[in-house]
Amino acid sequence: MNTANSGGSKRMPLHKDQAYFYDAPQVQTVPAARLDDLLSSHIFDFLLMDIEGSEYFAMKGMPRLLSDYKFLVTEFIPHHLDRMGGITVSDFLEPLQDFQSLFIPSISLLVQQENFLAALTQICEQGIGDEGMIFFKEKILVQQI
Repeated sequence: MNTANSGGSKRMPLHKDQAYFYDAPQVQTVPAARLDDLLSSHIFDFLLMDIEGSEYFAMKGMPRLLSDYKFLVTEFIPHHLDRMGGITVSDFLEPLQDFQSLFIPSISLLVQQENFLAALTQICEQGIGDEGMIFFKEKILVQQI
């Protein structure tokens, strides 16, 4: 639990980098459950995820909910993939196979599903993160003028 109240509290990181422990956060055990189980009788169109590097792990516990969503907005921070969870871009995308388009606001880029891996790998290599990438179930096309 981040004591600087920066909003940066997170699961225990795989790698205990100083950036995650600079303020001597309290370590707390909390109960957890799969979202598909907790929200089994609910249907949603939209999900916003900003859970400090735990997005992939949450998505793994919600395949039914992910199948219902029309839109998913999620934080994507390269060091969270590697240092927090020990996952790759490919791992991150695995639960998102039903999504057809992706908009990356930080670089104003619209990407189609077949290019998700290349685009996200490239921004990771450049150290670019995004606080609100938008995945769409429908294929989004931009008209050229």
